[in-house]
Amino acid sequence: MRIHVGVCGIGFGHSSRSLHVVKKLLEHGYEVSVSTYGEAVNFFLRHGIPVNRVTSVKYGVAENGSVSVKRTLAENILLPLTLASQVLEEYNLIGEETDLVISDTRASTLLAAKMKRKPVILILNQFNISLETEKHKKIARILEPLVQAPAKVWEVADALAIPDLPPPYTISLRTLNLPEKLKDKTFYVGPLSPKPPTVDREEVRERLGIEEDELVLLAHISGPRKEREELIKKLTELAKKLDKGRRFIVTSGNPDGREIKREGNIIIFDWYENIHELFSACDLVISRAGLSVIHTCILHGRRMLLIPIPQHGEQVGNAYRVQQLGLGKTLEESKLSEETFREAINELENEAEEFGKNILEVKRLAESLEGVDKVLEILHKLLKAI
Repeated sequence: MRIHVGVCGIGFGHSSRSLHVVKKLLEHGYEVSVSTYGEAVNFFLRHGIPVNRVTSVKYGVAENGSVSVKRTLAENILLPLTLASQVLEEYNLIGEETDLVISDTRASTLLAAKMKRKPVILILNQFNISLETEKHKKIARILEPLVQAPAKVWEVADALAIPDLPPPYTISLRTLNLPEKLKDKTFYVGPLSPKPPTVDREEVRERLGIEEDELVLLAHISGPRKEREELIKKLTELAKKLDKGRRFIVTSGNPDGREIKREGNIIIFDWYENIHELFSACDLVISRAGLSVIHTCILHGRRMLLIPIPQHGEQVGNAYRVQQLGLGKTLEESKLSEETFREAINELENEAEEFGKNILEVKRLAESLEGVDKVLEILHKLLKAI
């Protein structure tokens, strides 16, 4: 049987979680086709998965790395044409031989599948889009109905696989205000990441030249390139001013890079192939607030300092939810300074036991869910109903 998987190509969160689903499908003997765009194309290729590159969509980014309503409008002025082009591309890729379609937050994939009368599983953790802006609030209010339009598209999916923890531990709570009529076909499958492999923490730390008593901070920054670069630049400058006994490791999220830089207490990797090694070696993680990286922190039992992309509604909601659940701290990028950074790190270190207890509870739940297997269970039920 043939499965087509359409993946949102913005950042690496969608592609990293969909990769695990694709691999599981291949293990079960399915023929799989994948379509995506942007940086996700090379991500899949690096993992040996052939990709159909399709027309890109993106949101606008200001010079400071924040989401820009104005630039989003400017860069997507032809969005109706772009969407139509994507739908046509997906329609042709799905063809007649595809038995079922999986869409990871791709409206075009979902629409094309329905035009082909194929069953669709929608992987989604942002049903409602939260438009955050300080400068253009009037425009945001006018655009609110348009921004929420994708929710009507999501509703036509045959099943919604929410890659998040079930209530009351749901991270994406702010963007999952689902209509009652969808509850029967909505499944909280849990993180779409397998249980992390066993890693020799001490061996990795020794290999990286980390002293036994050093506190290791891992800055694992994902998201679109411009936003990554802006935050990494700020964090590396702040890391130079940290107290002694702290080692700062940065992953730049550049899958095409191989460079490793060392400067004082800082190690910067363009890309680290086995990221689980760094999560095992570190004591706490500094990152954006995408759902995939939050789940990775939980599965590794690591407390977090989250710095959401400015004016990115989903990430802002995720970050404050993590803080509410006692799994980490949130620091807005506009308030990021030597003082606030040091205070946040010190609090995460001084209250490590309390944070650790909360994370352990949620980690046990996450490990019990087997998210990828749950997606395949949904898939098998839909295929049987054809």
